[in-house]
Amino acid sequence: MIEEDVTVYRSARAFPPDESEYVPAANQPGRVIRGRTHSKRASRGLSVFTTAQAVDMNLKRFPKLGSYIVRYHIPRGCTLTLMHLVGIPEHLTILGDDMLELATYLDESWWRHVSSAAEGGDEHHG
Repeated sequence: MIEEDVTVYRSARAFPPDESEYVPAANQPGRVIRGRTHSKRASRGLSVFTTAQAVDMNLKRFPKLGSYIVRYHIPRGCTLTLMHLVGIPEHLTILGDDMLELATYLDESWWRHVSSAAEGGDEHHG
C-alpha cells in the first residue's frame, strides 16, 4: 500500500496509454524473464520513475518503449505498492493485483512527446 501521495512518470507508446501498456513483462506471452530474484519480481510490476528526465534518459536507451512520457498522481492508501527493486535510484516498480488501477491515476492534463523534447519539447499542460 502506498503511504503518501506520489507523482511518478513512465514511458508510453500513445497518449493516453491503452490497456496493453499496463501488462507487466511477466504476463506478456512468450516473454522469458531471466536474472536475479529482484529482476524477476520487478518483471511482475510496471516501471515508473520519480522524474520525467529519468524517463527521457531511459527512452534514449530503449526507444521501443515509446515516444511519450506520461504522469500519474497516485493517492495514499491505494492498493498498489511502490518499491525500488532494480536500476537507478529514480527507477521504481509498481506492484499490485490489478495493474489497470494505475490507469485511473493518469494525469490527462500533462504529457510530453519525446521525439521533439531535444528542441524544447512538445509538452502538453491542460
